[in-house]
Amino acid sequence: MLRNRIFSMLLSVVASVIASSSPAMADDAEWKDPASMGSRNPGFYVRNSIGANFLDSISLKDRSNGVDSSQGVSLDLDAGFAWGIDLGWRVSDLLSVEISSGIMYNKIDSVSGTVTVGGTTVSGSTSLSGDFLQIPILAGIGFDIPLVRSPSSSESGGGVYLRLAASAGGLFVRGSLDDLGTIISAGSDNDFTWAYALTAAVEWEVGSGFLIGASYRYLGTGSMSFSAFGVPDLLSTSGVGNHQVMGTISLTF
Repeated sequence: MLRNRIFSMLLSVVASVIASSSPAMADDAEWKDPASMGSRNPGFYVRNSIGANFLDSISLKDRSNGVDSSQGVSLDLDAGFAWGIDLGWRVSDLLSVEISSGIMYNKIDSVSGTVTVGGTTVSGSTSLSGDFLQIPILAGIGFDIPLVRSPSSSESGGGVYLRLAASAGGLFVRGSLDDLGTIISAGSDNDFTWAYALTAAVEWEVGSGFLIGASYRYLGTGSMSFSAFGVPDLLSTSGVGNHQVMGTISLTF
């Protein structure tokens, strides 16, 4: 029957396509084989990152000196800006050591809770403008795990890598608040605390030693306290959490 003849012809065409594409499929399998990647030369590298910083709500400790107090206070912040720079040394194909710094900047959106200053009490949730600036100085290690081989990679490396890193160090923080309504005059204060960061990134080596990628970093901090509304250490927290989503560019020398 004509239908059977057409079906047989289709099977023949499919078989021919599969047979002709088998070498390409084999090449593609090799393209994805991390074990076939060449080694990466040790050396100094610089990585720049830029993106967005998202802060968890900052819950403040209840404080009271008998006259002035803060109770159940929390701050909500808008999505902000993050920039980072890493200076490191690639010790081996897998391991690297680095120091990093950068800037994280967020605008304060609102405050909730109860604040009493000089006998005047502000309670509830209200919009509040202000700034929250963080500058970390961290040292850590990174691991570069090969995922796929780039078609253009040579024996000197190339391809796509999963990067995992951990670091710890110090953090400079500056917080500033505008006036709370027209009742209490605010101000700004600085603090310095410890911090740690955990990073996961995917990087593509588009050229010898030149990589682009995308990363997620969680940066947690130690406790911090600020003078506000003319009261020393009125605002205090056990720590804040930063979530950063960034694009990266790095160059190995």
